[in-house]
Amino acid sequence: MGLWFKLLVLNSLVYGLDGVCTFPSDLTGQWLASNMGSVNFTSDTLEGYLACKFTDRAVCEGVPTTWECHETDGGEQFVLRTPFYMESGVNGRLYMCLYISRLSSTKYLFYQGPQDDHSSSRLSYVVAVIDGMDDPLLTSVCDLTSPFPPTRHHVLIREDDILSAKSFCPSEFLASFSPAENTTGCASDLNSCDTKQDVTVANVTCSPRVLYTGTVNAQGHMI
Repeated sequence: MGLWFKLLVLNSLVYGLDGVCTFPSDLTGQWLASNMGSVNFTSDTLEGYLACKFTDRAVCEGVPTTWECHETDGGEQFVLRTPFYMESGVNGRLYMCLYISRLSSTKYLFYQGPQDDHSSSRLSYVVAVIDGMDDPLLTSVCDLTSPFPPTRHHVLIREDDILSAKSFCPSEFLASFSPAENTTGCASDLNSCDTKQDVTVANVTCSPRVLYTGTVNAQGHMI
């Protein structure tokens, strides 16, 4: 039987921080995350972030969505944690790593770790620790020994500034691009900036599949 988790919301059950862990001050507020919609940052918590492998909220019912800032490297890596409860009566904590990179005051790029997914059938890229066990080290949760695949990087756009955050495409990106590897049998994979306002991504029969199909508003830097 699968493990079911529920968030412990009593303040008395929230674990105290071993040290000061806070997010950058301009992260405070409501944001639109490209992988799940609206999330909220306070100085030391992330609310509304569902580390679940499925988009069906019914399947993900009970998975924690509020995370506290537990540890940071002082730069762009943050270990977040939340308590969990299993039907068996065993309590513990879930940990995940967010690698957050500032693009501007209204835009951030972020990755969720750890690098390898050893989570349960529902949870996505988290580390579970049973009560009584030591907290995992930041270096083990934020296992960034190799680049994340394209599907693991996401963008945060400040909700109040979505319209003003739009940026024109740089002129040098008004072109088509192909991947540097696995080009056999591949047509152009990225028709970048068909207009100054749009980026069109065309998925073709490459192996492995490196891009997705879609048109999005240009939001700034090309990463």
